[in-house]
Amino acid sequence: MVDKATGIDETVTASSNQVFPNPVKNELFIQTSGTTNNPHIKLFSIQGKEIQIDAVQVSATKWAVNTSHLQQGQYIVSFLDNKQVRQSKVIVKVK
Repeated sequence: MVDKATGIDETVTASSNQVFPNPVKNELFIQTSGTTNNPHIKLFSIQGKEIQIDAVQVSATKWAVNTSHLQQGQYIVSFLDNKQVRQSKVIVKVK
């Protein structure tokens, strides 16, 4: 299913990443379906401005992103690995 506001396909497939919890308060997790080679994780405001984040690798297939500094709203998480970009919309709620 493509979100009309963002143009992002939000359909979950077996090869896609899982982004949770959504909505998020303090920490967002990204789980991949397999190991990845030096992924790049970026966060964008819904207006397209890149937001500075630190992504910490928790395991071979899982990363954690601190979201406690973000204002409430909608954001786009971009995960680049092996020349493939996967994007997900996340909602940050007030702490």
